[in-house]
Amino acid sequence: MMIWIRRIGFVLLACAFLAPAGAYLLDAALGREVLIITPKSRESIEMDREMWEKGDPVAEIYGIPSDRTVHVLFIDPAKLITPKEDPSLVLLPVDKQAGENPLQVKTVFFMAWRAAAGFLAGGLFFLGLAWFMSRRKSASTT
Repeated sequence: MMIWIRRIGFVLLACAFLAPAGAYLLDAALGREVLIITPKSRESIEMDREMWEKGDPVAEIYGIPSDRTVHVLFIDPAKLITPKEDPSLVLLPVDKQAGENPLQVKTVFFMAWRAAAGFLAGGLFFLGLAWFMSRRKSASTT
């Protein structure tokens, strides 16, 4: 019984170290830096594209941009917009009122660090329990 308690403790400690590492791997493999915009209608985009001049902001052609870029995960590549006016820019139209909320990497890190803290606490609890049981067993045999 005590060996299983000790094994559970070590598995939980391993998970405590793997949770943040998994978040970093997800970001490296699937993370995409985008500028989130509130989309405009097709007609408005065409009109703004015709009025655009070099030096004007590009993101405002396609919608109302957020104040900075964000890292997101699990985005359908068909939703991404790469403007021909600035190919280095990647836009993600998000309609918040329709309930669209892309998964941001910072949310994954937030959850990973809390999961790591929980796994660490659980692992230390089980290892402490195994240590306590072994001390108690050795004290009762003498």
